[in-house]
Amino acid sequence: MSDKVFSDSTFTAAAERYADSWNEFSTLNMRVEEQHVDNSFGFLFNALDSVFEVLTYVVVTLLILLLLVIIYKQRGLLSDLFSRKYKDHPVEESSSLYSVNIFGHDYDHEIAACLSKEQYAEAIRLVYLKTLYYLQRHNCISWNESKTATEYYYEYRNVKRRPVFHELIDLYLVAVYADNSERPMTETDYQHARELNQIITKL
Repeated sequence: MSDKVFSDSTFTAAAERYADSWNEFSTLNMRVEEQHVDNSFGFLFNALDSVFEVLTYVVVTLLILLLLVIIYKQRGLLSDLFSRKYKDHPVEESSSLYSVNIFGHDYDHEIAACLSKEQYAEAIRLVYLKTLYYLQRHNCISWNESKTATEYYYEYRNVKRRPVFHELIDLYLVAVYADNSERPMTETDYQHARELNQIITKL
């Protein structure tokens, strides 16, 4: 009788200890699984954050590149239009000393008078104005005294003759705004300007 009681008590105690151990094991295992799940979701969220961050940089970079392309296409030729030889000189045609009114001129007579005095810079200026007068009459530009050579260049849409107009503008700007002591205009420069005018005004 006593042996059976002892045996039952021992079994009961052992079973209780086993149950306690199992509960502890189950609780620990559940915590480990929860931590594993949390770590998995945390890794996923971190990965998504990294992807969004990279996408943000890519989008911003593309927008900047697009903006640069637009600016380049609009003003990409500015550096060519104003060469280094007169970069320190103003390029706006607002000086009263150099009127840009294209009307009221007897161009041939005025150019001949300048050539007789070897005033080649003034002769080149008159050739440029004569060219603007032609372009205005043929609706290739819309003349305005406040406009610059750059604006006329962008208005002129003749693909074949536009580089020639660009060259004439270069020569005109040097003739009018460059230091004459450093870069005096010669008869050769005038003849070149005249040839450019003839190409532009050729029917």
